[in-house]
Amino acid sequence: MAISNQGTGMTAEQIVQVGGYMQFERKLYDQQGSGLGLTIAKRLTQFHGGEFVIESVPDKQTIVTVSLPVSR
Repeated sequence: MAISNQGTGMTAEQIVQVGGYMQFERKLYDQQGSGLGLTIAKRLTQFHGGEFVIESVPDKQTIVTVSLPVSR
């Protein structure tokens, strides 16, 4: 599954921080949040043996790809 958006994007430093608690600058868009959404998604994906990949171009877009193993 891949999810993309065309927003502020993420820097390489921000991508590395995903997995621990993080809080991004949200002043530009007057958004509120705890910054935990990607962290929770990454940890749940890894808990289930999956792969979580973030690709981003700052000021352009971010693509998050989640791959989960198939249970047989």
